Amino acid sequence: KLAELAGVSQATVSRCLNDSHEVSQETKERVRNLAKEHGYIIRRRRKNTVATAQRKEIAIIVSEISEMDAYLRALYNTLFNLVIQENYFPMLLFCTEESMLHRIDELTETGIIDGYIIITRAFNEEADKKFRKLLIPRVYVHYFSRYSLESINMVDTDQFLGGFLATKHLIQLGHRHIAAFTSVGREFEDRTSGYFAALREAGLPTDNKNVFTIPRSYDGGYRMIMDNQKIIHHYTGIFVQNDPSAIGCINALHDLGVQIPEQISVIGYDGIEEGKFCRPELTTIEQPLQRIAEVVMDFLLQAINRPGDSAMRTFIQPNVILRKSTGPAPQIQ
Repeated sequence: KLAELAGVSQATVSRCLNDSHEVSQETKERVRNLAKEHGYIIRRRRKNTVATAQRKEIAIIVSEISEMDAYLRALYNTLFNLVIQENYFPMLLFCTEESMLHRIDELTETGIIDGYIIITRAFNEEADKKFRKLLIPRVYVHYFSRYSLESINMVDTDQFLGGFLATKHLIQLGHRHIAAFTSVGREFEDRTSGYFAALREAGLPTDNKNVFTIPRSYDGGYRMIMDNQKIIHHYTGIFVQNDPSAIGCINALHDLGVQIPEQISVIGYDGIEEGKFCRPELTTIEQPLQRIAEVVMDFLLQAINRPGDSAMRTFIQPNVILRKSTGPAPQIQ
């Protein structure tokens, strides 16, 4: 998209954003200005820091973990590796919202933590007061409302846009009867809002009866299809708002002899690797892990090196990954 806007090739865009000497300064400035206008993040070049005896740690706090949450595991693994690249020791901590304040107190007393990356669904006001009082740099990642406190550093995928893109993809394939399988959580509320927005834009009905709440797991998707087989006859497309559940749906439909995407299309959300291995391969909305992690590290390092700067908030644009589980809509009987 950026290449089209600038009237140049993808390779030229890459060279401009990486400050290559092969491109004129005028073209670099034009591409960079367009990038900023359209919400792209221009990465600074990383410089390896020099190891010293004072090398400290960055704590990655995860307040919720599920064996089925493959996206969350991939996110903190990516963050873990980037922390190492910046010459910090990563410390990965799993704690409940209730125990977070106690863990922060314990870690702060050691004097070895330079900053925190916090992956959480709920804002812990007491913990953040502790951070502010102790002047501890921190960045919150994911699951926060875009209307949350503006005094915090926050990075998230634009979950509303992701829901919009998933639904619009099915609409562009001719689908007019589209179900949404959602789950409990702020990000799912945003994805469902995007689903409704795409339906409204296309002039299609926006009825809550087409939204089904399921557990965010493989079994949640599988059981939803098996226990509600009438769905097969009422819808030509299903937007499943997490990939494990989408894979469960595909396997259940396969077990019932339903052809995908000839009879029904399924699109997921997250972009986890497992989507490549189901049959057919899962079309999905990708949350770009590497880009999210890099922006998080930029925010945190800036907060560490220049304490007291204003808070920074970024919503990363998700992408549609086209595979084989979506296709043109059949005629509904």
